[in-house]
Amino acid sequence: MTTHNPVTAPLAMIFDVNNVLITRALNGLSEDELRRRPSDHSNSMFWLLGHIVHTRGGLLRLLGEDYRTGWGDLFRRGASEVDRQQYPLLSSIEQVREEIIGRVRARLASVDDDQLSKPAPTSPAPNIKTVRDLIAFLAMHEAYHVGQLGFIRKLMGHSAIAG
Repeated sequence: MTTHNPVTAPLAMIFDVNNVLITRALNGLSEDELRRRPSDHSNSMFWLLGHIVHTRGGLLRLLGEDYRTGWGDLFRRGASEVDRQQYPLLSSIEQVREEIIGRVRARLASVDDDQLSKPAPTSPAPNIKTVRDLIAFLAMHEAYHVGQLGFIRKLMGHSAIAG
């Protein structure tokens, strides 16, 4: 479904591009590589992927769909990585990622100006006042983490995800 709203159309495109770049970032990496943390002070690609997908669930809730990944707080902002056995399987995260991007597209295509103008339920950064602002922030937030995926991939000696 294509969005025609002049506000959400470019944001939907950003989420779609991010999704392609995520696929490129994961391509050819083993699960052990995805779970490798670059340092004791950073998260693994596996955790970043889960965080991105978990945050997309929050975007759906912002847009009126009560969507939950079922992963609780494992991938919430500021969470530290825990024992490997507590996380969902990589295949489950990937399945949810593929399902959720279609739902995000559909919601962004159907959202109207009244909904976009409502006050943001949370303000994770300065100047986020409306739902419109928060959606834009979430697109930027996701792109930031996609950049981290690409950087970590290169640190491991693999090809770039773009360029």
